[in-house]
Amino acid sequence: MFDITQFENLDEGSFNVRRQNGDEILIDGKPVVWRMHGLGSPVQVRAEYKLTRENSASTVSALTGQKSRNAEEEAFKRGAQYISDCTIAIDNWPLSPLDTCMNRKLGYMMDQAEAYLRSAANFMRPSTVNSPSTSDKQPG
Repeated sequence: MFDITQFENLDEGSFNVRRQNGDEILIDGKPVVWRMHGLGSPVQVRAEYKLTRENSASTVSALTGQKSRNAEEEAFKRGAQYISDCTIAIDNWPLSPLDTCMNRKLGYMMDQAEAYLRSAANFMRPSTVNSPSTSDKQPG
């Protein structure tokens, strides 16, 4: 019997956060791990709808001549809120996800979270014994 769930994204994933130079961030010898809701999970979908609504409202306001004086800052805050909403936790890190995302000097961390969230491969189920693997094949 065919099981579609073997092809669906997982509801969560995680990655070890790295410094600007690529070194893993360690606090007290333990890695900082950013855990995120998976693409298509109920939490991620709600966060995406919220971001879309807020971006649309901002666009409508701008088109009707009610452009905010701080449009760029508001767009940044909406993006930070979206990543925060898609975050389960940042393990071994003292700041909340929102405080981390709102800190522009930690932007490299938010960039990693955005990139991680954009790639469906990060939420892929592991291959099973019944499915052929092509990971050993070289491109070309």
